[in-house]
Amino acid sequence: MAVFVDEWRLPPSLGEPHLGSRAKRRLLDALGLTRDLDTDPDLDAALDELQVITGTAAHLDPRLAYTLNHLSEAADLRSAAQKVGL
Repeated sequence: MAVFVDEWRLPPSLGEPHLGSRAKRRLLDALGLTRDLDTDPDLDAALDELQVITGTAAHLDPRLAYTLNHLSEAADLRSAAQKVGL
């Protein structure tokens, strides 16, 4: 089984994570899969568990988040960024 996680969801200094057998078992348990694979995996729980194991990513600068959320209201990216001091 493979689980792919967007790199930005993990700490930038982590690099390519190498998980031990205990961490792998924790992730599999979090996914909630049965041996028959007849249930949908709980990807949110697995991501939460992975972040417990590896740490969380750096938080997005709130000014950048605001700019991206309101980009459609701006004439262009530059003016939207200038509005919040970026």
